[in-house]
Amino acid sequence: QQLSAQFIMPGLSKEEYSERLKIALKNFEEDPSKENKKKVIKLAELALDAGVNVAAIFGESESYNQVSMLFFLGFSTILTRPDNDFVLGAGVNYSVQGSQYDDYQYEPGGGSSSENSKVRLNYLNFPLTVKYRKNVNKGFFAEAGLQPGILLSAKDITKEGKEDIKDAYKKFDLGVMVGAGYQINRRLGVGVRVAPGLLNINKQETDGNKDRNFVVSARAGFRIF
Repeated sequence: QQLSAQFIMPGLSKEEYSERLKIALKNFEEDPSKENKKKVIKLAELALDAGVNVAAIFGESESYNQVSMLFFLGFSTILTRPDNDFVLGAGVNYSVQGSQYDDYQYEPGGGSSSENSKVRLNYLNFPLTVKYRKNVNKGFFAEAGLQPGILLSAKDITKEGKEDIKDAYKKFDLGVMVGAGYQINRRLGVGVRVAPGLLNINKQETDGNKDRNFVVSARAGFRIF
């Protein structure tokens, strides 16, 4: 019932990983001690995810004209056996989204001027993915899924300051995700996700236009376990 330090070494094949996981689970079933529990956890996946959001709002509002470079930070894990080719993943992350727009203002005596302003939408997202990979600790992977989100705050940022505009947006959002990446070693992986929104984010009583979120994320994941 001895498990070596190779549990945390990169480069294990799927077969080696599967065998080690079976041994760890069997040992834990026979002896649910704290030590055996830790050995199972070392073969699970819990990752810290962070990255850059290239975010936009698109739809019927013509004033949104530029993307914004923002960020996200969160955690992800695997809900099914990590040695399978197809694994079900879940996560939670704080995601800063939104867009830039032209704010037109009329000037005394006629004419108008415009300035670049920003809408910042801060979400708590809960991505659910199906990931395909041939090797647990190294190699390419592909993924797809859904991303529900809860709006935490919304700000309109102009040169005059910030205004709370959360009441103008719906609290719930839903997007689809497709992505791909590369697991460099057991600890570190990188990837890109594209997540177009499916739902109109505007409340109809405040804005008749229909707009949706769109986010492309360049991301890195560091496995804590």
